[in-house]
Amino acid sequence: MPTEFAIAIAIGALSRYRHNLMWQESGLAPVGRSSHKERSAVKHMLVVVMMLWAGAAVAQDSKLNIELNSIAARDNICQVYIRVLNQTDAAYDVFKIDLAFFDKGGVINDRVLVDLAPLRARKTSIHVFDMPDLDCNNVGEVLLNDITECKAAEGAKAPDDCFAAVALSAKGDIRFIR
Repeated sequence: MPTEFAIAIAIGALSRYRHNLMWQESGLAPVGRSSHKERSAVKHMLVVVMMLWAGAAVAQDSKLNIELNSIAARDNICQVYIRVLNQTDAAYDVFKIDLAFFDKGGVINDRVLVDLAPLRARKTSIHVFDMPDLDCNNVGEVLLNDITECKAAEGAKAPDDCFAAVALSAKGDIRFIR
């Protein structure tokens, strides 16, 4: 990992600088006080290390984003389009979600269990499914009620809590909530 390598180099350089300062302050080293340029360089290096560290933390905090992209009637059947952005290193063989559809008045209209798998690692995918008994024009909200099953592909590790690992988003006027 290039970021981890850069952080290790920067930490090593800071450690050497700190070690030199300790020797100078103890009076055992014949070197004078550190200059303003040296202190400024160390401050800049610290900022770079913190930025790299923050970037590494964000990369490790990658998520699965499930987006309610569209709900529209096609040939008199309501079709639901879900976009999944798998920003993790894990692929999934099984990823079943329980969705509940509410009308604009807040009354539940329908419920469905959808398997979004297979989900490839670091890949965006589109899933379309029909809801023949749903009035597309009256949907006001979709609830991700649960993730009923979440099984990573062989060699990959699924999160301990798949529900918590998922971020939700929606396009258009229909809210997508948990």
